[in-house]
Amino acid sequence: MELPADLLDRPADEAVRRIALGLLERAGSAAARLADPALTDPEALHDFRVAVRRLRSCLRAYRDLLGPSVPKKQLARLRALAVATNPGRDAEVQLVWLAGERRTLRPHERPGHAWLVARLTERQEAAYATVREKVLDGFAGLAAKLRDRLTHYRVEIELADGDWRPRPFRAVLAPTLAAHSAALADDLAQVGSLADEREAHATRLEAKRLRYLLEPLTDALLPAGRPAVKRLRALQDLLGELNDAHLLAAEIGRAAGDAAAARARELHELALSGATTALAEDVPQWHDLFNGKDLTGWLPIGNVNNNKWVARDGELVNDNPRVEGQRGPGADGMDGPAACQVDVAELGQPAVFVPGPVRKHRVDEDRHQDG
Repeated sequence: MELPADLLDRPADEAVRRIALGLLERAGSAAARLADPALTDPEALHDFRVAVRRLRSCLRAYRDLLGPSVPKKQLARLRALAVATNPGRDAEVQLVWLAGERRTLRPHERPGHAWLVARLTERQEAAYATVREKVLDGFAGLAAKLRDRLTHYRVEIELADGDWRPRPFRAVLAPTLAAHSAALADDLAQVGSLADEREAHATRLEAKRLRYLLEPLTDALLPAGRPAVKRLRALQDLLGELNDAHLLAAEIGRAAGDAAAARARELHELALSGATTALAEDVPQWHDLFNGKDLTGWLPIGNVNNNKWVARDGELVNDNPRVEGQRGPGADGMDGPAACQVDVAELGQPAVFVPGPVRKHRVDEDRHQDG
């Protein structure tokens, strides 16, 4: 619905209904796109969410003018529909972030990344199914009632007090925007650091409400409001990224807890079933390669006559750093994690050789190197 050019001068109760009907029409268009079973439009859910929230912001801001046209029960239903789209949207944003981070991961981190992606993808699909099966049907019924109530309304005029003139919309719009601007300033003053999660969230919502009130009017009626809308959108995006980071951190924490709990249940079931052999094989076992006393089990590599490896004070020490080294015991037939610490001389060239396929390991650039 296109807004009339003289909307600001029309009666306020008519103007707010025209704005609300236009927002309701946009929400209906987005709902039709979202109803596609294949969900080929990646922006459909986002657009539906935004349209519903814009409509709700309008109805709440002007509820005194709308009166019985929009009962509290219908506002509550509209809020419930908007909230029901949150899981799908959150999973969508988190999957986009994870996709961008995959190239930065080390090989041993990628299985966990893949597991988390699969977990969020399953949640996203379930959320989309809920939106299509329940949210859209609920919105269709609610939209029909709101359209009928907003299209028809009655005005009672009392002429006993003299001349009566309807209050123009501009007389309502100005104090409404001022009140929301003051609320935004108060909320923003409460945000002092990244740790102020609740305060930042409240500020983001207030910025969104103010922007939603301005945005429908800035195309033709209030072009001077476009810079304000742009700044509000930038603030909303910035605080939105912070909110998304908090949500993702919480999700990773829950996922780690769920993974640990699932692993514990698996080991518990193995133990109760008497599968002690399988349990022992499943849990990594550590073996000492050096007894701390002598070179039992170790074999020299290269020129045996020049080999100066000895056991001294509980450590393996090389008195001739030019020799190739020692071959540790149990190098064949072992599988699992390994850890070692090497003390490197000023001009030495340390190396730890592990036979067979191994995962890439990091060596810190320091005199004490961990592999």
